[in-house]
Amino acid sequence: MAIGIGNNLIFGGALSPILANVNFTSQNAGFASSIRGVKYECASSSRTVQTSDTAVVTGGGVDAIPIGRLLGASSLGLALDGPQTNECVGVVGGTGWTNSGSVITTITDPANGSARAIEDANAASTTYVSRAGVSSTANVPCMVSVWLRPETYNNTTTNSIRFRRGNEAVANDPNRNAEFFYNAMHQTEWRRYQKLIPISGTTNQVIFCFPCVGNPANANHLGKCNISFANITLQTIPSEYYDGTRLGAAVGFSGTVLNSGRIGFELDFYPRNASADYAQWYAWGRDANNYMICTPSDTKIYINGSLAWTASAISWSAPTYSNGLLTAQPRVQLWAEIGGTSLQSVIKYRVNAGAVTTLTSSGALGNIVGSGDFSVLSSFVDKTQYQLGCHLRSMAAYKSGKRPAWTS
Repeated sequence: MAIGIGNNLIFGGALSPILANVNFTSQNAGFASSIRGVKYECASSSRTVQTSDTAVVTGGGVDAIPIGRLLGASSLGLALDGPQTNECVGVVGGTGWTNSGSVITTITDPANGSARAIEDANAASTTYVSRAGVSSTANVPCMVSVWLRPETYNNTTTNSIRFRRGNEAVANDPNRNAEFFYNAMHQTEWRRYQKLIPISGTTNQVIFCFPCVGNPANANHLGKCNISFANITLQTIPSEYYDGTRLGAAVGFSGTVLNSGRIGFELDFYPRNASADYAQWYAWGRDANNYMICTPSDTKIYINGSLAWTASAISWSAPTYSNGLLTAQPRVQLWAEIGGTSLQSVIKYRVNAGAVTTLTSSGALGNIVGSGDFSVLSSFVDKTQYQLGCHLRSMAAYKSGKRPAWTS
């Protein structure tokens, strides 16, 4: 029987080693109402997805599948996100911002770490717009993501985010009065900048200041702004003029991909952070009793409600940023064949097409029983956690004993 191909899903016939193969890189950027062979769930509506270096698509309804990218040079992928709340109320000219009139007299130049004075520090024409009252539990990092374009003042085209701690008495914080993204702007287009700010000590309030000229209601240099107290990169920006919350999502194969009590699957994805930043994520899951959960320290396989195997952690490095702009991101390929009464279970992965790391169980783990949809990089059982924030390029399920060529 020949392999049948439709809607980017390859169905394996009798002679094919593949049960299902979904390629998200060939989808159209934006939101898809459905993709054959894919189960996707997200209860939030009015979502957004970044589709290029300079563009965001809005209008994603409940369960609409987001296809996008963070870096223009990268392939498209399914944008997978956990639950998130935008702590930033409003943009320049919107509610929640104040014309503070205050001046921070020195900031840290991110180019060389030196202190310098702010331009026009005493000029009446310069207005500083602040967002205060953004609070966090102590020692929880703050991820800032904002769309910016240039604004000219004092004959200098600049745009920056200034950050200061709520408790200015804590003078040893390296980020106190720091300015991010200074002079980092592309001159003719919007770009998305982001920065992970490590908040330390007992202070739980941060203040963000945006310089602009004249009336901030008429300023056009600041777009959607998202502030979240977490260390995972923000992919979508759920709100602009008000606090917004996006519920978590889950994705996987529609229908069972078990073969003789065993699952063999390949995932190809761009993670948004280093592996150490993810507290826990499911590589796959069928239900609350059968899943593969990964943490920065180990990988655990549960079969039929029991811990069957503890393996080493799956690891990769962080994406690369320059002045807040994403410049490179790791690509991870993960293969796992799990379960069965007579075969060892094996996990293989590689980063950026490099050397393959292999993890092998000491014996057979037993059959995975039951049927139903299989989630990947997330959990259909609990969408409040367990997502690996990433762009999923493709996912494939193989018949028992078959595997992709790169794992050989």
